[in-house]
Amino acid sequence: MLTETQIDKLRAYPGLGWISALRSEAIRELLENQHVNMSLFDEQNIAEISTPEYAGERLVVCFNPLLQEERRRKRHDLLQATEKALDKIVKEVARRTRNPLDKAEIGLKVGRVINRHKMRKHFKITIEDGLFRWERVEASVRQEEAQDGIYVIRTSEPEEGLSTDDCVRSYKGLARVERGFRTLKGIELRVRPIRHRT
Repeated sequence: MLTETQIDKLRAYPGLGWISALRSEAIRELLENQHVNMSLFDEQNIAEISTPEYAGERLVVCFNPLLQEERRRKRHDLLQATEKALDKIVKEVARRTRNPLDKAEIGLKVGRVINRHKMRKHFKITIEDGLFRWERVEASVRQEEAQDGIYVIRTSEPEEGLSTDDCVRSYKGLARVERGFRTLKGIELRVRPIRHRT
């Protein structure tokens, strides 16, 4: 339900409401345009905002400090693992003086490492024949850290029909649906064909 195409299809049916969530790129835009700032969460971790980009819809911004801590820890671990693997490539390239690695060979090695943990956006990479350097882009890391723990729920339901708290509660109910699908697909429930005869 995250794509605009699916939401446009739902708009064709008046009276049919929906609840969805924004992707991280859209949340980043809200932060950059200063529609969301941390002062919204002074007293509680839920705030409702409105922007011209989502006219006629409600945006409920939620902040979860546990999620914030988890994302920061995970990013730190992935950056460390990527840096360790990149350092190995730097040493390998430096060692190969008699028969140096060319740009394409180094690029393949770096590509495998950098895509493994999806950390490419946080590194500036220089590749030449027989030369490889990297450095962390701290501005990119800080920009992503600003989003940690924040998620935005988007709905067409008016406040009279669905309060802010109920909107968040309903969205979180998605976890029960996903658990049900996992049960159907897993070994918890064996679904076998039933052959009917007239």
